[in-house]
Amino acid sequence: MRKALALAGAILLACNGDKTTAVDPAVGVFVLQTVNGSSLPFNGGIVSGIGVEIVGDQYTFVQDGTYSRQGSLRLTQLGITTTQSIVETGTWVRNGTVVTLTIVTNNVLATGTYSGELNGNNLTLTESGFVGLYRRQ
Repeated sequence: MRKALALAGAILLACNGDKTTAVDPAVGVFVLQTVNGSSLPFNGGIVSGIGVEIVGDQYTFVQDGTYSRQGSLRLTQLGITTTQSIVETGTWVRNGTVVTLTIVTNNVLATGTYSGELNGNNLTLTESGFVGLYRRQ
């Protein structure tokens, strides 16, 4: 009887298999450290008469292939400074070390795709001519 139970248990384990899925190395939270090699806040220059500084940014990559982004900009026009949040969601795929993001929603009207490189705990993303170095938290 014990042999029959042991055999039945072994068969059940073999049929169920190991249901765990390896977590993709891109999954996690990455926080902006530098832009174009300079620390934050980063002076992004003048855009349409508005001074732009990048204050902070972070991405959260989820195993299901989606991401969310939260960041903040400091905008100065005619001596008045305001803060603008960046909120973005989208999908991501990784091919080797290359991570490609496709924007689904963005509150500052950005669209399209952009990409970067994942190297261990560092993610380098290039967007709108700026190179951001993000570190896994």
